[in-house]
Amino acid sequence: MQAKTQYNDLVGTVAADISDFMPGGNLDSLLPKNYDSNRYQVVGFDVWGSGEKMSCALLCRDKESDNDNSLITIDVSYDSNQFFDFFKRFHMCLSYSEYIKISK
Repeated sequence: MQAKTQYNDLVGTVAADISDFMPGGNLDSLLPKNYDSNRYQVVGFDVWGSGEKMSCALLCRDKESDNDNSLITIDVSYDSNQFFDFFKRFHMCLSYSEYIKISK
């Protein structure tokens, strides 16, 4: 999975450390109550923004699926402050696409 926008003017990478205050020390505590935590495991985020709008989805592995590589997205509602509170450290590195090679 790789992030993309309409023109991909800037590309890069992101790394983050989960907050010490995350219940259970993992992302599963973010799973909405109407999803079965025995079935779905939160493995990451898909975050998109434009202007003041931000959308966020949890990337989840379906433990009952035969395909271990398939992920489902579960839309959630977090503002930017809530989102960044999930991390104790967050590092994003962007540059013009002609100056960086991202392996596909």
